[in-house]
Amino acid sequence: GMWGASETSASLLARYDEDLGVIARYAPAQACLSAYIPVYMTDLPEMMQTAEKKYDENSLWWQVKRLDLLVAVDEEHFAEDVRKELSDLEKVFENLAIQAESIAKKLVKEGSFDEAKAILKQATDSCTELLFDFAKRESDRIAEIIKASGGLYGRQKEAIEKYIDYSEIELF
Repeated sequence: GMWGASETSASLLARYDEDLGVIARYAPAQACLSAYIPVYMTDLPEMMQTAEKKYDENSLWWQVKRLDLLVAVDEEHFAEDVRKELSDLEKVFENLAIQAESIAKKLVKEGSFDEAKAILKQATDSCTELLFDFAKRESDRIAEIIKASGGLYGRQKEAIEKYIDYSEIELF
């Protein structure tokens, strides 16, 4: 009965590269309302390290989850545009990843492991910040539209209200 009790919490795709080791793509919250970020075996950005039970405005996962909840208020109105923008953003991420991986491979072959690690970490950091900023900006925009229409509505209104109470998430 609780909102999100059987939904995807996050997605991770991983492969092994002979030079770089594990290369992953991570989508916080539901993949259909997120974008896959390149992740490598380096230090993760701080905003990627938290996703506790209660809302944290500095958590990437919670920012994407907030966007997910706001879109769920009126999927017919919001989902298509948000998914299109996320798809475009994911293409930017993949291009950044391809470039970073190419440079890092060359550095590894030259024995410059720390430099390679720094290049990969920068790719993860940049993509994480871009997704965080997008989710926050888009959530704020959609929240204003919903607020102007009188607040939560739609077929999932009650479930979203329960989730708000449970997680202490701030939609507006």
